[in-house]
Amino acid sequence: MKKHNFPRLFFLLFSVLFFSSCATKAWKGTFNPLGLIGPDADMYMYIPVAPNKALLYEILEGNNNAKDIKKVLNRTKAVYAGFFIESNEFRICSSGGYPFSLTNMLFPKSKGWKPGKTAKGIRYYQSGYMDISIPSGNTACVVLGSTARQDMNDFLAKLDNPQPVSLSSRFEALMNASDAAPKKNIGVFITNSQYFLAKVTGIANLDLPLGAIEMHVIKKEKTNDYTYSLSVEADNNRAAFAVRFLLAKVLNGKIGGTGNSITVEDGTIPSEKLAALIKTLYLH
Repeated sequence: MKKHNFPRLFFLLFSVLFFSSCATKAWKGTFNPLGLIGPDADMYMYIPVAPNKALLYEILEGNNNAKDIKKVLNRTKAVYAGFFIESNEFRICSSGGYPFSLTNMLFPKSKGWKPGKTAKGIRYYQSGYMDISIPSGNTACVVLGSTARQDMNDFLAKLDNPQPVSLSSRFEALMNASDAAPKKNIGVFITNSQYFLAKVTGIANLDLPLGAIEMHVIKKEKTNDYTYSLSVEADNNRAAFAVRFLLAKVLNGKIGGTGNSITVEDGTIPSEKLAALIKTLYLH
């Protein structure tokens, strides 16, 4: 007759009951990634994970919490991010399928995570460089960066009180893409054009009158290269001419546009260089 390990069976049963009964109640509401990030970001990004996982891993390279982030990333469909220059922080939210009931096991104190809870009972976990929360089985929230980054209580409060954000209709359509049919292309909307130009050209204090820069990037089939397009409006023809000249020196796409508009089409960039560029934007 087969012997049963009753202590082990009891332990497993207890574990299941414990995590089922003691888990914080999942947040329920309409997921609004832009409203959660807020209106004052210097750069917004939308990244569908499946076609861009290798790129995301390259961006994470060297991060002390990379292993923990990858655990979440492997369950993620799309990433929505905002970068804030003054506080040197990323605010990130994502959609996917997450083990909501097991967050204490994923982010234990033994690995340096400090647990906390909002006034509405949403759990979060803090470390020296990153704070993370899984408020529901299909939503994850991360704030990472300097000690001046937004407090997790304030960030999570926007789940129920999203802040109004107005960007281009094309970019907002990307950010609001359905999980059932996520887009393939990465979207980048840069409200601080001066900062971006200084990073890509290596020239500081350009002080050119420009509007927001919008970029769309998509991975090529069967290669690690990406193609990109870019558009931006200048306040006058002189500034537009200067920007076209500068971009022609550093980008390999077709520089165009008429009047005050500047466009770049059919540019190509390897995955590792794109990852390095994204890192450059938030390392300063």
